[in-house]
Amino acid sequence: MRYRWIIWGLASLIVIAAGLMLVPSSPWHINTVLGSKGQHEGKPTSFWVKAINSDDPKTRHDAIFALGAIGTDAADTVPLLAKIMLEDQDPFARVQASLSLTKMYPATASVVEQLAQALEDPEPAVRMNASMALFKLGKQASAATPALLKGAKDEENDNNLGSFMVTIREQMVLAVGTTSAGSEEYVKPLLEIVTTTEQDRLRTTAVRALGLIGPSARAAIPVLTALQKIPNEGLQKEVKYSLELIEAGAPAK
Repeated sequence: MRYRWIIWGLASLIVIAAGLMLVPSSPWHINTVLGSKGQHEGKPTSFWVKAINSDDPKTRHDAIFALGAIGTDAADTVPLLAKIMLEDQDPFARVQASLSLTKMYPATASVVEQLAQALEDPEPAVRMNASMALFKLGKQASAATPALLKGAKDEENDNNLGSFMVTIREQMVLAVGTTSAGSEEYVKPLLEIVTTTEQDRLRTTAVRALGLIGPSARAAIPVLTALQKIPNEGLQKEVKYSLELIEAGAPAK
């Protein structure tokens, strides 16, 4: 009798475990346990690509989000997402597509031109997301640096969307640092921001961007050194960090 109860207990556990493996939201879902890739909520990339053609806006939004959630395993959809980001008449669809692209590095290297164009989208969130995607690409997105610098000079980008720690403008400045790393070309424009802006945060961000350029920004050393006299703890921290990267010849991070 005792062994019968043990067998029944083990059988019950097996049934429960099997059930959990079939529930998409369960941490024991079969796709999670087996490490299956290219899926979101138990559905493959192909399902979500097809759902993008739905007439229902919510379904489309969910599908675009899902591709971003899948991330690099959905890298083949980068051109599709870039097209939505630039051409879709639905503002939220463009926002979702640009957000998904921020999760597709390094596959986004193939749509640098589209990301650069998106920096002028009327939706602030699209501009922010495009800036973030370019920042991640670094030197692979060097062709977008002029567009980033243009956006960094636009006061309309003094917007953090109510949720980011930096404004769109500041994110663009940081991206100028990574996309022009190893080049002297954009040191002067960044120094212009440092010396002319009345915004402390923007100045501090431009200082960090100079550090991200690395040793090629040696022309900025005198200006950065002079900034050490300004009694601003946050600025001092960034000046010290950038000088270390430039003077020590350390690679940009």
